[in-house]
Amino acid sequence: MISVVLPCRNEEEGLSDVLDEIDDVLTSYDHEVIVSDSSSDASPRIARQHGVRLVKHDKNGYGRAIKEGVRAAKGDRILIADADYTYDFRDAPRLLERDESFVIGKRAFDASNMSLTHRLGNLALSALSNFLFGSAIKDWHCGMRVIDKDVFDSLNLHTDGMEFASEMIIKALRRDIKISQADIN
Repeated sequence: MISVVLPCRNEEEGLSDVLDEIDDVLTSYDHEVIVSDSSSDASPRIARQHGVRLVKHDKNGYGRAIKEGVRAAKGDRILIADADYTYDFRDAPRLLERDESFVIGKRAFDASNMSLTHRLGNLALSALSNFLFGSAIKDWHCGMRVIDKDVFDSLNLHTDGMEFASEMIIKALRRDIKISQADIN
C-alpha cells in the first residue's frame, strides 16, 4: 500500500484540486491519502469532505507535518508532496514505478514551474549540497518524493522546518541509501 502524505498549512485554495487529482491518478494503486494539518483555514473541512485521513496536529513546520503524517501512515511506501498544488500528481507514477527505496523528483527548472530567483537559488543550493556531500542530486529541494516507510523510520529525522528536506537526503547519503531521481514537471 502507498500512503500519500500531504503536509498542509492553510492550503484551502489548492487542496481540493490536489485531492481530486490524486484520486484520478492513483486509481490503479492501493493507497491512502493523509492530510497532515496545522491549518486555521478551511483545509481540514476540505480534507474531511474528500474522505481522506486527517491528522490534525496543529504543530508548526514542514518537517513536523511530514513526520506526523508518516507516523499515521499504514502503507509500506510513502509518497510525499505539497498540498498547495505546486506539483502535478500525474508525475507521481514516475516515482512510484521505480523499484528503489528512495526516489526524489527532478524538476525541469523552467519558467513554467518556478520563478527565476527560486530556480537560481535551488540550482545554487543543490550544487553546493552536491559538492559538500559528494552526490549528484539535481533537485535537493523537490517536495515530491517516494520513500519506503522502513527506510524513512530508520533515518531518525529530527528537524521540523524546511531543512527537513535536506536532512532526509543527507542522512540517506550517510547511510549509503541509493537515491534515485525521476523527471517531473
